[in-house]
Amino acid sequence: MPKAKKAKSLPAKAAGDGPQVKPIFGVTLELLDQEIPISTDSVNPDDGFEFGLTNPVTLGTPDDFLKWVSDTFNIAPPLNETLDPSKLPGPIADLLNGIKKVEIGIIQAHVKVPPKGSQDPVGFTLIFSATFPGDGLPLIPGVLTLKGCVAGASNENASARVQS
Repeated sequence: MPKAKKAKSLPAKAAGDGPQVKPIFGVTLELLDQEIPISTDSVNPDDGFEFGLTNPVTLGTPDDFLKWVSDTFNIAPPLNETLDPSKLPGPIADLLNGIKKVEIGIIQAHVKVPPKGSQDPVGFTLIFSATFPGDGLPLIPGVLTLKGCVAGASNENASARVQS
């Protein structure tokens, strides 16, 4: 019977050779029947923690929010009376009707928590969108229409933000 050949071993790699593996952690939340994955870029406490929204999220309209408050807490929010377009003159009522139907969403959310002992502040970016349904909100009929807008806040430089 022939002798079995000894298997060749792989050459040993020096520490630091090759890419470093970082663990990544995420969760999926559900908001208004919409799945929202949120993940970390790193779960290494030495580097801090970084979380970001992986996809834009639609939150709904102001009317949806007022209905939710009413249904959830069994109250009629005073805003329902204050924002009642039927009590306002025509052009203002049209404007208010358009605003109450705007779709509000979060298009970017990012938080970077520095490691323990760091003097760096928590970094954040939060950017909301508002999109008017259909043909938008006519500002000057037939001439100028508002289709939507974006607003947010950030204390990070542009290269530090997680792009969605």
